[in-house]
Amino acid sequence: MRATLTRGSSTRGLNFPNKTKPNLFISITKNLKPAKLYIKAHISKYKVNELSPLSQIKTLNYLENILARQEAQDKNYDEGILLNSKNAIVSAAAANIFFVTKNNEIVTPKVVDGALPGITRDVIFEICHEEKISISEATTQLDDLKNFKEAFITNSLIEIQKISKINAIEFSSGNIINKLQGLYKKYKNV
Repeated sequence: MRATLTRGSSTRGLNFPNKTKPNLFISITKNLKPAKLYIKAHISKYKVNELSPLSQIKTLNYLENILARQEAQDKNYDEGILLNSKNAIVSAAAANIFFVTKNNEIVTPKVVDGALPGITRDVIFEICHEEKISISEATTQLDDLKNFKEAFITNSLIEIQKISKINAIEFSSGNIINKLQGLYKKYKNV
């Protein structure tokens, strides 16, 4: 289910209308699980502006994400990885991204770096706190990728999906990710 809330109907133009009644649209589609358990990701040339007021809001403005996904697929990858204007990793084209360190700590990009504060992202934090799994936000640069042993992406549709490689850097199949996937299923069924 997707809920879309607009400011409301008005005349054309950039000025905010004085008085409008918000419009709420709800669409329902069948949830299709991803075909691949492990995806290959590509660092996109398209950047996220972490200073934009849109960077922390889920909007219908998906141009950078669409271009990043298409760029990745044109290069035989499954997903695009977006960086911000300072070349810090922000997210996948349609998901939040997480990494597991060699010490089994989970790291995800900071919201202030441009990461979207997603629902599934919040659930991962909640599960990790309940299970005493170390998780934190950190500014993550491309050079940091070599320090991670596992990588995964999350959103409400794919839930938790493993990344096998980003560009030429490969990641393991994931003991921590397997544990999180099991915990996430239990969380959903509560």
